[in-house]
Amino acid sequence: MMYQPPIVNFPVFSVVWSEATDANGAASPAVLAAGGGGAGNTGVGNKISSIAFKGGAQQPSHTIAHELETSPETCNCVAASGNGQLLAAAFGKNVRIYASNPSGFHQLAEVEADFATKESGVLSMAFLDRNNGGSDGSRETDGGVMLMATGGEDGVLRVWELHADARTGGGDGREGERPPSLSVRMVHACKGHEKPVTCVRFHPSGALMLTASKDGTCRLWDCERGSEAALLPTTSGLPPTASIAKAPVIMCRSCCFSPDRPDAIFSVQSEGRGNAYVTEWRYSVRPDDDAPGGRGVACEVKPVKVSLVSPHPATSLSVRSDGARLAVGNVEGTVLVYRLPGFAKVMEYPAHDLPVTGLGFATREVGAALGGYDLLAGSADYKISLFKSQGSATKLALRQMMVLLWSLVVFVFKAISWLVRTALTLTLTVIPMMGLVALVLAVVYRPEELAAAVRVLIAQEENLGLEADPDSEPPVL
Repeated sequence: MMYQPPIVNFPVFSVVWSEATDANGAASPAVLAAGGGGAGNTGVGNKISSIAFKGGAQQPSHTIAHELETSPETCNCVAASGNGQLLAAAFGKNVRIYASNPSGFHQLAEVEADFATKESGVLSMAFLDRNNGGSDGSRETDGGVMLMATGGEDGVLRVWELHADARTGGGDGREGERPPSLSVRMVHACKGHEKPVTCVRFHPSGALMLTASKDGTCRLWDCERGSEAALLPTTSGLPPTASIAKAPVIMCRSCCFSPDRPDAIFSVQSEGRGNAYVTEWRYSVRPDDDAPGGRGVACEVKPVKVSLVSPHPATSLSVRSDGARLAVGNVEGTVLVYRLPGFAKVMEYPAHDLPVTGLGFATREVGAALGGYDLLAGSADYKISLFKSQGSATKLALRQMMVLLWSLVVFVFKAISWLVRTALTLTLTVIPMMGLVALVLAVVYRPEELAAAVRVLIAQEENLGLEADPDSEPPVL
C-alpha cells in the first residue's frame, strides 16, 4: 500500500527518517524533506521541513513540526542523527549543522566539505555516534564525540569529528535547548574515487565506511585510519551477456551495509540509460600493517549474487533493518521492493513522475507505530511517499494476473465494439449504396421502359391530363 500526504509544496531533493519532539517532550517519527525551486525568482520556496507522523486507523496522520526557509539557497542533501536532534544540510559545497528541538532548527556550525574545481557540491552525508556505535548515530550523549562523513563532486570521502559539551541540552543538561557550542574538525580526507562520491555509509560497528561513486566502484574504508580497505568493482559477477557488462559508462549511485549481517554489502549499479543490477557482497577483515598511520584493516570482498532489479537506471537503495526487504528507486519514479534472500519482487509502485531522489526504511519500531508504513521515498515532483513493504511475491503475482485479466477484458470489449461499429457502418452505408447501384444498372440496361414510367409519374403529379391507357400493361422495370 502507498500513502502520499499532500503536504510538500516544493521539489524534494532529499528525504530521510528522523524524529520530532513536541513542546511536552513527546517524540514521534518524522521525515526530513529538503529542496526547493533554486536561487532564481521561480516563486517556489527553498525549505527544510520536519514532518511528524502518527499511526492512524487506515493511514498515518501528519503535521509540520518545523520548517526552515533557506532561500535563496537550496538544500540538495540532508542527514539526521539517530534521535533526530542533529541535522546536517548541504548547500552546494558547504554543510551546515543544526540542532533540532521543539522550538525549531538552530544552526551550530558550517564547514566547507567539497573542493571540486567545477560545480562543487556535497552529494551524501551520514552520522555515527562513536560512543554508542550504531549506524547514523543511534543516540547522542553529552560530552561525546560524533562522526560525520561527507562525499561529493570532488570524489573525496571526508570524515569529521563533532564535539559538544551538550549536543541537545543546555549547560545544565536539560534537553530541548540549544547547545552552547559545537566544534567540527576534519580528521580524514580519503582519496581513491575517480569521479563524484554519490553515497556514504558507516558500518554499524563504526569500524568501516562504505562509499559508492559515479566511477562505477564501491570502496571500503578503515574508519580509524582513513585508509582504503577494499575496492569493489561493480562489474564483478555481472552476466557476461548483460549489456551493462559491456557498457562504456557504469555508475554506482548507492550502497549500504546489511543491517542483519555484519559481513554483507549491497550495491546498485546501472548503465547510462539501461538496466540496473544489485550486487550482494561478502567480505572478511584482516589486519593491515601497511596502512597509513600504522596498523589498520584490509578487507577481502567477493560478489555472491547479482540480480537485475530495474529496466531503468537506479538512483537509490535501502535494506530493511531485519534484512528481509531491499528497496530500489529508479529514474522513472518507480519504487521496487524485493524479498531477501532470493530477490523475489514483492512490490512495484510507479509512485512518482520524476526520478526518486531519496529512499529509506524506518526502524522496526517506527514501522509498527505507523501501521506498517516503513518505507519512505521522495522526488522533485513535489511528493513524498510512504509504503508498506511487507508484501509477498504471491500477492504481487496475483495483482499482475488481475492486471493481465483486466487487460484481456478491455481488449475483448474493444473488439466487440469494433465489430458492432463495423456492422452499423455496413447497414447505414453499404446497403443503401447497393440499392443505388441497382438503380443505376436499371437505367443503363432498360432506359426506354424506365423513361416511360417516369413520364407517366411526372404527368400525374403535375395534372397535365396525360392518362395512361387502361388497357395497356404497366411498364416492366
